[in-house]
Amino acid sequence: MSRRVRHVAGLVYGPEGALALLDDRARVVELVPMPVVANGRAGRAEVDPFALAALLRQMRPREVVVDRIQWCPATGRASWHRGRGAAEGVMAALGLPIGLVLDAPCMARLADWHSGAAVRRQAVFDWPALSETFALGPASLARAAQLARARLRDRGVIGFHE
Repeated sequence: MSRRVRHVAGLVYGPEGALALLDDRARVVELVPMPVVANGRAGRAEVDPFALAALLRQMRPREVVVDRIQWCPATGRASWHRGRGAAEGVMAALGLPIGLVLDAPCMARLADWHSGAAVRRQAVFDWPALSETFALGPASLARAAQLARARLRDRGVIGFHE
């Protein structure tokens, strides 16, 4: 009898965000930049809720994990709020539970965090086989994977040194 693998998705809000799907052993199954669409006269990138819904339907996670804190005083990035609303609306419509993880690095290591260096280093350490993806791709890919990993750790599915 095969056991059913239960995937957890990490989601970083906003047009520069990402989704990471991890299995119950914290192995990366899929990494995807946030789907965006040009909107308004300026053609500004915004989260595409329809593409996000299709992506989450395809991934079929048991839970989507997001940052508890989405506004950091050092940057004042308000663009996350629109992406957050779109993402949470999609997750609610699909009936996906939303898990919250505290975004401690935002407060603890502001300079390193905003450059993406700390996020990338940790992801390269956690998933050496994907080191090139995490080192060269958007930092949001690494952060999304770390959010899902943090949820697995919080639930006791994996240990702190796995």
